[in-house]
Amino acid sequence: MSTLSLAMIVRDAEPTLARVLESVSDLCAEMIVVDTGSRDRTVEIAIESGAQVHAFDWIDDFAAARNRSFELCTKEWILWLDADDLIAEESRKRLSKLKTDALNEAFDGVFMPYQYAFNARGKCILTLCRERLLRRSAGLKWKYPVHECIHVPPERAVFVHDVIVEHRPTSESRATKEHGRNLKILEKALSRGERNERNLFYYAQELRDHGRSEEAIMAYRDFLECSGRSPERYWAVRRIASCYGVMEQHDLALKWGLLAIEMDAERAEAYNDVGMIHYRQNRIREAIPFFSAASAVQKPQNGFFVEDCHYQWLPYDYLSTCYMSMGDYEKALECGLKAAPDHPDIERVEKNNQFLMKLIEGREPRLHYA
Repeated sequence: MSTLSLAMIVRDAEPTLARVLESVSDLCAEMIVVDTGSRDRTVEIAIESGAQVHAFDWIDDFAAARNRSFELCTKEWILWLDADDLIAEESRKRLSKLKTDALNEAFDGVFMPYQYAFNARGKCILTLCRERLLRRSAGLKWKYPVHECIHVPPERAVFVHDVIVEHRPTSESRATKEHGRNLKILEKALSRGERNERNLFYYAQELRDHGRSEEAIMAYRDFLECSGRSPERYWAVRRIASCYGVMEQHDLALKWGLLAIEMDAERAEAYNDVGMIHYRQNRIREAIPFFSAASAVQKPQNGFFVEDCHYQWLPYDYLSTCYMSMGDYEKALECGLKAAPDHPDIERVEKNNQFLMKLIEGREPRLHYA
């Protein structure tokens, strides 16, 4: 695709940089790598891989660095990736054929699935929808110092569901990440008065990830007060429920979990959240309707965040355990079989299913694995 530039910002990306550059080198007419202060072989690897490397003084602002990488591109369309991303072969083939359907004058941005996290079996557990290809002449700019994004007007955007970017860090690349970096950047931004909805949402996320549940709840509520119709509202309400759960304030967790369902009854995550609140309090009969509702919801194709497990094994796994505790072994087995294909602990699920089969057949097993 002679009309395509690659834009990347990197720092200490030696473990994965060659991999990602190699995966797209034949698709891009140019590869622009902006280095923000690497102390390893990142720059040398980029040059050896055929990229143009430019230095950028780090100012605790990812949007500024990405905008610089875009400014250096010369082709009409820009593909951006991070150093620990990759595009698998099937998606590479589809990307190479992506021409008139998406890359025409009707659009300025192409959104694609970003498979951000995987379990031990290699199954995706978190999918995001990200702006992935941008028209250079549209002059779109990255915003926000961390968890940066580009706003593409909806009428100028298209979603391509079958070209998937995967986030695949290695243990080495994870070790290069500065612990608490994003939280520090957001604290600085908020101290400068940059209390916009995106900064507040991700500040709350960082607080939650650092185990600061009470502060996270306050930050999520600050976000909700200023967020209008933002799609992140559903996630903020869910996270407030989870924080209350961590704090063992179960009534409040249930209240906020039910509110999340009210906000978006077409998603499975909050149904499962409420089901698990009941389940952990040993309210099995109350839990079953929520897990059942979750199992009936179809996975969104272009959602803001999609936690894949909620649309795969999770509701069936809990339903299997619930029905088993109630003595309904046939339903327990039916749900257990549905949970098995994508479950991260397939060995446990298969043992449970075998146990249930023996119960149904009337033979007493030696061990109970549930």
